[in-house]
Amino acid sequence: MKKLMLLLAIVLLASCSKSDDDSPKTLPLTYQNLAGKWNFKSVIRANGTVVPFVGRCSTQTDYIEGFSYGKIVTYNFYPDCVSTDDNGSDPYYIFPNNFITSGGSIFRDVTVTNLTANGFTIEYATPKSLGFMIDVSDAKAIVFEKR
Repeated sequence: MKKLMLLLAIVLLASCSKSDDDSPKTLPLTYQNLAGKWNFKSVIRANGTVVPFVGRCSTQTDYIEGFSYGKIVTYNFYPDCVSTDDNGSDPYYIFPNNFITSGGSIFRDVTVTNLTANGFTIEYATPKSLGFMIDVSDAKAIVFEKR
C-alpha cells in the first residue's frame, strides 16, 4: 500500500510539473525579445470578435520583422504577391508598462501583451481602422505569431 501511495504521489508531481513546462513563458518587453520575423495572425475587434488576418495575397503571408536595434519593418503583400507596402519601417521606442511607439501607423502608441517566444499581441487604446491591410475598421488588437 505504501508503494502504491508513493507511486501515485510521484505521478501527480510529474504531471503537475509537466503542465507548467508546456505553458509558454511570458517574456519581458525588450528589443531583443521583439527581434525576428512575426506573421500577422489575427485581429481582435472592439467587440471582442477575433478575425483571422487574411492579407491581399493568396500565397504570401504578411509579416513584420523586428530588429534588436529598435526598428520594425512591415511587409504587407499586394495582390500580385511580389510587391509589398511599407506600413511601418521605423524606429520604435519602449516605455514603461509595455508601451511602445513608432512613426509607422501599426505600432504607433500600442501596448504589447502576451509576449512569448512564439507570439505577442499589440493593443490600441482606441479602436483603429486597418483598411489599408485588411477590411477591419475597429481593430482593438493585432495578434502576431513567430514566422
